[in-house]
Amino acid sequence: MKNLKLLMRYFKFNISAQMEYRVNFFIQIFGMIINNFFLLFFWWVIFSKVGKFGGYGMEDIYLIYSVVTVSFGISMTFFGNQTRISRIIYTGELDSYIMLPRPYLFHILVSRISLSALGDVIFGIIVFFMSGYAGFLNFIVLIIVCTMGAVIFAAFNSVLQSLTFYFGDSTAFSRVFPEAVLSFSMYPETVFNGIIKIVLFTVVPAGYFSFLPVRIIKDFNLYQLSEMFFFTVGFSVFAFLFFKHGLKKYESGNLIIKRL
Repeated sequence: MKNLKLLMRYFKFNISAQMEYRVNFFIQIFGMIINNFFLLFFWWVIFSKVGKFGGYGMEDIYLIYSVVTVSFGISMTFFGNQTRISRIIYTGELDSYIMLPRPYLFHILVSRISLSALGDVIFGIIVFFMSGYAGFLNFIVLIIVCTMGAVIFAAFNSVLQSLTFYFGDSTAFSRVFPEAVLSFSMYPETVFNGIIKIVLFTVVPAGYFSFLPVRIIKDFNLYQLSEMFFFTVGFSVFAFLFFKHGLKKYESGNLIIKRL
C-alpha cells in the first residue's frame, strides 16, 4: 500500500508538471492515437482482401491491439523510467535514488511518466469497444490482464536495462527485445508454432503480454488468469532481485543531482 501511495503521488506530481504545457500534452496524446489508427489501417486492408487470417478476423485484431496498447500505455505511464535505467546506472544518476528510501528500483520506475503513453491507453479502450468482445465484464477483465501485462513489460525492461551493472552500457541492446515483444504481440497467436511459440512464452514474453490476455478475454478461464498472475508476481520478484544483485557491482558516479 505504501508503494501504491508513492506511485500515485509521483503520477499526480508528473501530471501537474506536464499540464504547465497543456497544448503539448494534448498534442502528444492525440498524435499517438492517430498513429495507432494508421497501424490498424494496414490490417483493415489485409482483411478486406482475405476475410480471415489464421482463424482471426478484424474484430480479433481490434482486441489484440486493445490489449497491447492498453498494457503498454499503463506500463509507460506509471513506470516511465523503465527504458532509462541503463542510462541512469551508466551516468551515475543512480546516486540520487540510492539516497531515497527503498526499494530503489521502484523509485526509479515511477519517478517519470510518458505523456504519449496516455494516448495508447485511450486508443486501446476505444478499439476494445469496436471489437466483438465489448461488455462490462470483459472490460473489467481487460483492465486486470492489461495491468498485469504492464507490470510484466516493466519487469522485462528492468532486467534488460540492469545488464548495465554487468556489461557496461546496454542501452542499444536493451531496446531490441522490448521492441520484439511489441512486434510479435501485434500478430495473432495462431501465426506462431513450435519452438517460436515456446520462445514467445519464455525469452520474449509476448505470450504473457498479448496471447494469454487475449485468450482470457475471449474465453474467460480462471486457471489461465491464475497462471498469468503467478507469472507476473514471479517475474517481478526476479526483476527486483536481479537489480539488487547488480547494485552490488555499482560504482558511484559522485554526481550531485538536485531532485525536487
